[in-house]
Amino acid sequence: MTLISGKRGSTRSLVVPVLLAFLVMATSVAALDYAALIASHGTIKYPSAYSTFTITGVSGVYTGRNNNNPSQTTSGSNAATVITTVFGWMSPGQGVGFIGEFTLTSGITVSKDITLDFTEGSTSGLIGDQATVIGNTGTGVFLTISGAVTFLGGNFIGVTRPGIAINGASNSLFKGCFFQKIRTEVSGTYSTNIRWEYCTWHNTTAAYSYYIVFNYLGDHFYWDHCTFKDGIGSGGIGLFCNDDKGTANYAEITDCIFDNLGYHSIYLESNQEAIGNPQTDGHCIVAGNTFINMQGTNLAGVHLKVPSCLIYNNVFENWSATGYQYGYGVSAYGDYPNSNCYDNEIYNNTFKNIPLAIAIGSGPSEAPQLRNKVYNNTFINIPSINDGGAICLNLGSVSTQTNDTWIYFNRFYNCSLPFPPTDGSYSLVTNTVIAYNTFDATVPSSEQTALHSYVNTLIYGNTPWMADYPIPLPSPLPVPPPP
Repeated sequence: MTLISGKRGSTRSLVVPVLLAFLVMATSVAALDYAALIASHGTIKYPSAYSTFTITGVSGVYTGRNNNNPSQTTSGSNAATVITTVFGWMSPGQGVGFIGEFTLTSGITVSKDITLDFTEGSTSGLIGDQATVIGNTGTGVFLTISGAVTFLGGNFIGVTRPGIAINGASNSLFKGCFFQKIRTEVSGTYSTNIRWEYCTWHNTTAAYSYYIVFNYLGDHFYWDHCTFKDGIGSGGIGLFCNDDKGTANYAEITDCIFDNLGYHSIYLESNQEAIGNPQTDGHCIVAGNTFINMQGTNLAGVHLKVPSCLIYNNVFENWSATGYQYGYGVSAYGDYPNSNCYDNEIYNNTFKNIPLAIAIGSGPSEAPQLRNKVYNNTFINIPSINDGGAICLNLGSVSTQTNDTWIYFNRFYNCSLPFPPTDGSYSLVTNTVIAYNTFDATVPSSEQTALHSYVNTLIYGNTPWMADYPIPLPSPLPVPPPP
């Protein structure tokens, strides 16, 4: 039986494997060269094509000039003053090249549709021969973006974790930038179509925070080939809202690396409780990413609290945390009464050596989890420590329904608990279908009995070592939905 789909440009062929083929595949999974993956990010080169204006910073002296108009020249010891003056000379569509090192002790705003090129040279750049901007504004904002701004390259270094604010921006691009001890916040006025490509975020110690955080309405945000690394106590991308402000819609996070973070790598949430509207946003894509070396307490690779998302072709591997309360690969549940987690698809992912791979319905849920699908994933070496396991429905103190979940065409290798039992009421899990999955060992009888205790569960076609349920099976059996 073959299922094929061309959704979002992907091609997925799902074949029901025989056990022998599965064992060959599972025992020969090649190790990923994470060092090579990380080294491949942030190394692209750009042409120096934006030299109408130039700003230099050498030994604390900053000079700005219009290369086509000698009368427009400014110089001084305050970087923000010089930069702001040059921005005032510029017209939309023009560019400025930064050369050297710039220390900002006060904030600046970029509100025009201009290009900032930091690749033209540096006296002390961290990435190649690129300019460096040091934010020395305490924990305040040192750079506000409210136009269609393009950033090419550059090292942005925070002294005490200052911030970059995106407020009312649209059609902005960050390409090949390096951020260290920097927090970016999207808030205030609606922002749309912001893209980060080949950027790196590194080193922060702020607990339960993120390198990039969204607090207000926005849509169409993109991260491609970015790296989020060494966030001790911190996470990567937090797309969530406060009160009635909504959340980011139609975000795409592709081919990124999340390495050694201590909180959620990707957090997708909406809260429409304050205005009483049902949630209609979401529609996010998380594809082709690598989540490795996670540590700490209370973290997930993808923390999913929105509907209609696609989570596919990701790798979750080698997390040092133990037990489900310390690390989920994917956690999906509705956190607010009007923020249902429904119609999500989790497929073609690999979960290896992590505490708990997937949890659908997890305390404290306040809205039902509906029509979520988990298929064609591979689970390898998932332990049973502290109630960990491969796929769990209604984990923790859940008091809402988890309905119409399909789990099919997955592969389990060396997983002592493929389906750890719920900690909540079995009656809250209804209409679950578990079909055509492959196991390398008998599913523990305690797990099978627990699954039978859910309401209207159908188990069939799994090979081998997982019995059909109920007996006799209904006829005709439902066919798994197409991917």
